[in-house]
Amino acid sequence: SAVKFVVSMERRVRIGARPLDWYIYYAYAEPRFGSRAELTEDFLDFGHALANEVSGSLGNHDRLSWFLKAEVYEDQVRGQAGVEWKFR
Repeated sequence: SAVKFVVSMERRVRIGARPLDWYIYYAYAEPRFGSRAELTEDFLDFGHALANEVSGSLGNHDRLSWFLKAEVYEDQVRGQAGVEWKFR
C-alpha cells in the first residue's frame, strides 16, 4: 500500500545543425515502497526527485556519443558527464 509515481518526457531538439536528445523525468516514491523501488529503472531516491539528461553524437560517428545528466533529490544534487561507445 505504498505509492510510486513517475512522469517523463523525451524530445529531440536541434542546436544549430546538431540534434540533441533531451530526457527529463520526475519521480516520487514513498519510503514504505521499500527495496522494490530500488529495483526499478527509473528509481532515483525516496521522496521527490528530478532527472534531466541531454545527449548527442560526437562528430559523424553513430557509435560514439556524449551525455550530461543532473539529478536533484530532496537531500542531494548529483551530476554526471560522460562519453559512450557502442560496440557492435
